[in-house]
Formats: sequence, C-alpha cells, structure tokens
Amino acid sequence: MVLFVGAACLRLAVALALDAPPSWDGVIYERAARQLAAGEGYTQRMLNPKKPPRPTAFYPVGFPATLAGAYRVLGTQAWSAALLQAIAGAISVAAGYVLARRLAARRAALLASSLHAVAPGPVLMSATYLSEPVTAAGLALALVAMSWPGAARGSRTSWRLVAAHGIAGVVGGLAALARPTALGAMALAGFVAPLVARRRIALRVAMVVVTLGGIALAIAPWALRNARALGAPVAVSTNDGVNLLIGAMDGDGRFVPLPPELDCGKTRREIESDRCRRALALERIAESPLAWIARSVPKVAHTFGYESSPVLATIPDAPRLVSASLVALSTLAWWAALAFAIRGAIRRLRGAIASRRRLVLALVVVAGVFAATHAVFLGGDRYHLPLWPVVAALAAAGVTRAVAPSRAAVAARALGLAPHREP
Repeated sequence: MVLFVGAACLRLAVALALDAPPSWDGVIYERAARQLAAGEGYTQRMLNPKKPPRPTAFYPVGFPATLAGAYRVLGTQAWSAALLQAIAGAISVAAGYVLARRLAARRAALLASSLHAVAPGPVLMSATYLSEPVTAAGLALALVAMSWPGAARGSRTSWRLVAAHGIAGVVGGLAALARPTALGAMALAGFVAPLVARRRIALRVAMVVVTLGGIALAIAPWALRNARALGAPVAVSTNDGVNLLIGAMDGDGRFVPLPPELDCGKTRREIESDRCRRALALERIAESPLAWIARSVPKVAHTFGYESSPVLATIPDAPRLVSASLVALSTLAWWAALAFAIRGAIRRLRGAIASRRRLVLALVVVAGVFAATHAVFLGGDRYHLPLWPVVAALAAAGVTRAVAPSRAAVAARALGLAPHREP
C-alpha cells in the first residue's frame, strides 16, 4: 500500500507540475477520448477533425476508451488524465511488487519495486497522454492473476487456479486493446506457463483453454464491431501493415513517415490500405531478406537500449543539459533493472519451486514477445515501458544475493537455528 500511494502521489505531482500537452500519438488518443466522451464514436475524425465521421480501428481503442471514461466521470480537464495515468502507474508498481514477492525475499522485492516507483522513465511517462502506463498496469495485473500459487491440493484449489487463469486472460485481453503486442504476449504466456505446473494434464489443458478463452472474450466485442463497421473482424488495430512496411524500409528501424509512393493511396478503405501496405512490406522483405533480418538488431537495440521518450514527450523544450541528464538517469535506471532482471531470470529458471518457474517463464515469454514483435516491425525506446513491472519483478530475483541478510538471520544461521535457503 505504501508503494502504491507513494508511486501515485509522485506521478500525480510530476504530471501536474509539468502540465505537458499531448504529444506524438497522445494528440490522437486525447482527441479520440474527447470524441468518445461526447458520444461521437471511434471515427477517423480522431486522425483529422476535418475527416468524415467514418468508423476506424487504425489506433488501438483501449487507452482512448479508458481516458474517455475518466473524462465522463471527472470532466475533460488535464488533471483527469493525470490522475488516470498516476493511478495506472501506481497499479503497475504495486502489481510488480506482488510478482517480485513471489520470486524473491521481501527486501529484494521492495528494493526492485522502489526503483520502479521512482525511476524517471515510468514517472515521466505518467505525465503523458500515451498508452504505456495503462498497458503496463493491465499486463502486470494479468500476470499477478496468472501467477496465483495454488500450492494446496484438492479440487477446490484446482478450480480456483483455473479461474485465476481465466481472469488473467480477460485482463490481458483488455491490455491488448491498448497495445496489440500484449495480445501475443499474454496468449503465449497463457499457453506456455501451465506446461511446467505440477498438475494433472486435464488441469493444465483447462488452464490454457480458459486463458485463451478469456483473451478472446475481452477482445470479441471490439472485433465484432470492426467486422460490422469495417468489413473484417480486426482484433485490435489496422496499423500492422504500415508498421511492418516502416520496419522493412531502409534505415535504422525506428518510426519514419511513409513516403507518398508507398502509402497505397488515400481513396482505399481502411482494411484495403492495411492489406496493401502489408503486401508492399512483404515484397520488400522478399527482395532482401538478409538485410531485413539484419535490421532486427538495431530495432531491438532502439527498443531496449535506452530510455529517452519519457523526457522528450514531457519536456521537449528543456535546456539541453537538463534533458540529457534526465535521459541519462532514466537510461541508467533501466539498465540496472534490466541487468538484474536477466540475472534473476537465469537463476530462477535453473531450479527453484515449480510455481516460481511457472511465473518466471510467463514473465520471460511476455518480454520475449515484445522483443520479437519489435524486431519484426519497428523499434523505439518507449515500447519497452509496459515491461517495467515484468523487469522489476525479475530484477528482485536477480538482486537477492546483493541484499545483505539481517544480523539476526546471520546469527541464526551461524547457530544452526535456521536453515540456509535461497529465498
């Protein structure tokens, strides 16, 4: 509770102090939220107010819909968005602590989650109108449900375990509506994690089925809306074609505007434009597959190698020294968490209790899907922000031996009064 309240207050104070206007995709998200709150629907006017109010699914609907809910309840003031983002950021910190506590001792979990709570990147990202805080909160809550220990035997505990996986699927599906990468991440985690559970086969199958079913249940209304409004049951958004095409172009794999000759024309329907861009991307990949594969390295490096977007999105006009210092501090915090997370994942996958292996496997799969997605499409450092709770939880397992045990514990072990066990 202290972590949650502290993280929320810090994020809200920073957001109110900066009062940063919408930037990048946040301009579109905020406009869409206002239109949804006014009952106008999710239309192409979010992209350009001069466009006709035709239905769209080009951008994921999850965050604008969540922000629209806040606007309907609290009003369309800037502090409404700041409060929503602060709560989402605090939820991701608290849920990350729960995950960390299931992998490591209390002090190690508290240390890793405290870094998450005060790290400049996640704090500043909560001052934006971008979808990363909400996505991080949804992913973390889904993984908390999926990692329910269920250590006791018996049919009641078994069905509670199945129900927990169903909840994880629903929450993960809702997170995917804010960030499509979460769809593949939660689906694969829900399929792989039960494989290492020490349960009978029927129960493992049930865990997988209800997880995937929960994901499908969460995205079904949006897919049905798209089937009716756009002519195809789009699961999340129609921008995978353009992102794949950008990632297939010459360059370092980061976002660049499409040149007009590759934009498939403006007279096509949205679904047709997406398919056209995807076809163009596949043609370019087929022309030089080795060059495309080679570009996956800088894409992943841009995604995981530094952390500058939170600073640039919130204080773009800051003096160069201030901006560079904040970027360096954000990057160092991210590197520290990532280094200990890698160490923790390796340590926990080598042995440990089955429930811990199941959780670590789910966390590694989620991070791996994010890495693979951006290796295929395009890279950018803000795309790793939803993984902060995952990385913090794994970091707790990696930092365990770096945290000195208490004097009482050392004395007890020396006297043979307590077994020496790895937490």
